[in-house]
Amino acid sequence: MLRKLSGLLILLLCTFGNSVHASIVDLTHIDPEEGEILNGKWDFYWNQFVSADHPGVVDSEINLPCYWSENYPSFGYATIQKQVILPDAEKLLGLEIEHIHSSYRVIVNQDTLYRSGVTHMDPDLHEPHRQPAVIPLRGYTAGDTITLSIQISNYSHYLAGVEGNIKLGAFKDLENDMFREEALNLFVAGSFIVITITLIVFYIMFSFHMQRMRGELISYALFCLVIGYRIVGSGSYPLHRLIHNMDYELSIRLEYMSFFLAAVAGIVYMWNLYPKQSNQLIVFSYAGISLFGAILCTFLNPVAIVLVSKGHIFLSAFVTIHAIQVIYRAIKEKEKSAKVIAMACAIMTILVVLQMVIAVDGIMPNNLLLTIGLLLFSFANNIALLERFIYGYKVYHSKQREAEISQNQKMLMSLVAHEIKTPLSQLKLNAEMLQMLSENGEMDKFKEKVPKIVGRTSASVENLNGMVTDLMHFTSQHNMSKNPYSQECIVERMQNEINAKVTDLTKHKNHVVRTNETVMEYLLHTLVNNALKFTPEGNNPPEVIISDKRGKMIISIVDHGIGMSEEDQKELGKPFIKMNLKKDGTGLGFYLTKNLIEGLGHELTVESAIGEGTTVTLTLDAYNSNALNRMRLRKPTVKDKEPKSINGKLSEELNVA
Repeated sequence: MLRKLSGLLILLLCTFGNSVHASIVDLTHIDPEEGEILNGKWDFYWNQFVSADHPGVVDSEINLPCYWSENYPSFGYATIQKQVILPDAEKLLGLEIEHIHSSYRVIVNQDTLYRSGVTHMDPDLHEPHRQPAVIPLRGYTAGDTITLSIQISNYSHYLAGVEGNIKLGAFKDLENDMFREEALNLFVAGSFIVITITLIVFYIMFSFHMQRMRGELISYALFCLVIGYRIVGSGSYPLHRLIHNMDYELSIRLEYMSFFLAAVAGIVYMWNLYPKQSNQLIVFSYAGISLFGAILCTFLNPVAIVLVSKGHIFLSAFVTIHAIQVIYRAIKEKEKSAKVIAMACAIMTILVVLQMVIAVDGIMPNNLLLTIGLLLFSFANNIALLERFIYGYKVYHSKQREAEISQNQKMLMSLVAHEIKTPLSQLKLNAEMLQMLSENGEMDKFKEKVPKIVGRTSASVENLNGMVTDLMHFTSQHNMSKNPYSQECIVERMQNEINAKVTDLTKHKNHVVRTNETVMEYLLHTLVNNALKFTPEGNNPPEVIISDKRGKMIISIVDHGIGMSEEDQKELGKPFIKMNLKKDGTGLGFYLTKNLIEGLGHELTVESAIGEGTTVTLTLDAYNSNALNRMRLRKPTVKDKEPKSINGKLSEELNVA
């Protein structure tokens, strides 16, 4: 009699509270809109499919979420069960299942509400499937006590059990929460895919000057691609919600293949960043092992793939230590972007540690935490790559500039060697003639020819002197400084120094241009002298006309000389081209002038017609600001040959303009 009373008392306690029996939980006090996670202790029935109308014998209690493989074989079937007293709710209640390995059936009392795959005692009839679900609990009212049974069978995965939460709450709220999580995962995965596409486009567009960054871009693009897939193809598996009939075995292979490929891309990316600091043996060994693991994923069964990946995670921990050493050396040696990469490496180290803990069943994976970590990792790497690209871009252009300078100098030397032959030959001929007259005692006899010889000698010397002047200006063009100068200063300088009439037709008299005044004076001298050289005697002399148009200051050198044909104009400015061989000249003038003008950032155009003359036009960017009324410009003087400077305030405001 006493034994019967004791049993009745235990039954009553089990019915009205969850403090005595862990598999009963009272949810009458909860807010359905907030929901309740049904983690904690559940009754566990090993190798039994039980429900409310088919009771079994409890083997033990397990704490969810967990894998049952700690105390039981991974392969087999089982039932987890809990009694739940439903809360008072006006809305339809629902049950959220995040993830269970590898097929399961949800039964409430005697009703089967959901199936994922086919659960079966026979491995041959078992069909695995993985898909998160929100299940509506229709037909149940507040205060009802339901028996929640989840039958699980696993013959397809090394891990077996419940991974993730089981949550009870308002059906629509649970469904919306899952939708938001899937949308977030798809957004993050899409971000990684967009980064991959951007890097590939970036590589194609700028590969001509990104020799050193090619490995970094390709390896990081591959990393982003596989991580983007892992976000939707693992964890909460949003991809499986989109593709309901996705093959289980294929999804396992892709999931773990992406894991191994991410390891390959990551270590190769690190090696490309800092090859001097990396240990090649470690890098290539780890990359080779990871690549071999990815290949194994194509033909090993899912169980073996998971076992291989668990061992690889611990190898990744060792390589992470090496990566930390590489980053430390890079920072110490002041490598580019080392501190930003260190931040990214710290984030990845945390993620690897979390994966290790997950691998030994210490905790369940937190997908949101992993996703945020990967986003931060990607952001840091994007910043580092951008910084390295900007640096590489500057280095590339610096090298291009140096190569251009070297090429120009070689070209100039060839031009000088080519052009200097004529005046030197003339000097040599004149010297030989004078020497011959002196030796033969015929100096008095041919004294009327001596002035002509001296004149030709003087002209040859002038030509040589002109070439030296051209050479000096050309070789210094890469160090030309540009400063702001007022229109008044430039016009007055030209009127005093240029051997031609200067006419100012500008509408506004307060223009300011950025140029090198000394070089500009040399250029105008050269252009005016060329105009004089090709203007026959008796024609109107060349003139300089200054005008303005749409924020430009225009300086035109107009002559009324012999002009040029269209063919000559096409050849104008090319090296080793000497226009009109009947005239004396070095052949360097216009070639050097054109290069100097382009070096200052100005524009040069030529218009000409045979017999009508030539107009050479310089176009300079001009600033027209009322601020000039508040600024002080240096007034030019006739003897002032140095570039004019103005106070720092003007310079600063012009830079802003």
